[in-house]
Amino acid sequence: MHIIITGCDKTGKSFLARELSKRLYFPVINRLVPKQNIFIECIDTLTELKSPMIIDRFHIDEEVYGPIKRGKSRFDFRQYKIIELLMLMLKTVNVYCIDSESSIQSRINLSKENEYISSNEVNIILRSYDNCLRTSILTWNTYKLGDDISPLVSLIQKQTLNLRRRLNFLSYRTIGNLLGSILIVGDRYGDKLLPPLIPFGNNEPGLRLFLALEKSNLSWSDIIITNSIKLNKNEIGLEIDNKKALIEECSLPNIKVIVCLGNNAYNNVLAIKPKISNNVIINKIPHPSAWFVYQNKSIESYSRLIDAAIL
Repeated sequence: MHIIITGCDKTGKSFLARELSKRLYFPVINRLVPKQNIFIECIDTLTELKSPMIIDRFHIDEEVYGPIKRGKSRFDFRQYKIIELLMLMLKTVNVYCIDSESSIQSRINLSKENEYISSNEVNIILRSYDNCLRTSILTWNTYKLGDDISPLVSLIQKQTLNLRRRLNFLSYRTIGNLLGSILIVGDRYGDKLLPPLIPFGNNEPGLRLFLALEKSNLSWSDIIITNSIKLNKNEIGLEIDNKKALIEECSLPNIKVIVCLGNNAYNNVLAIKPKISNNVIINKIPHPSAWFVYQNKSIESYSRLIDAAIL
């Protein structure tokens, strides 16, 4: 379980990170400058660090600063949603540092350092953060310089106690809200694809699947996404009992409908049906590759299939 701190420059992110680190003894990672592939790096940060970390800047900061500084974000829609679904599964504690436009501008003008932003960019940056947080599927706590951090520390300590079980689902490539009611099950992570630990590869059918989910009647906060086969041939030395993992996922407490993407996923779920609740509905829709690549169908039509599967 990690603590994600985001917000405009000069709102106290680094100060908050240091203070939390003093109280919790968690190390701080600053993700100001991505090295190569920002999506892979964000996923790796969440999945490779098995102990709690304080992360100063993350996905929303790229979504805000990318268009302002470079003309666009380096995330596509699917990548951005996968990061948030993974954060939802891990129950990261998310903090948005706030302050007034005038206070931020004053700090920039008084600073003797070479600041990344100018005072005349503050307004558009704050509006962009507001938009990102409004559409985020995550819960965001707020912090303003001078606030008592004790309630935030208590929340983090409580969340940390529940970390162990979620690490199991991390190894299963499960993303989304583990208290959700809709489980979407794909086949496997393609053998030609390299990790990170996510259920779908960075390809066109995967992007279109996520765009179809966005157009459907589903709420992102009610979705869990996984594969029925957990590892691919590139992951040598790792062992996961696929049936046991799938039973654990299909037996999550609020699951009402399982939507299988294609025949392989459907057959794998049917094989463990005797082990899960009779009240859970199991439906099948075509695999995204079959629908989008081989049949050249539209995103809107796939969205309708998803809606029909959850009724």
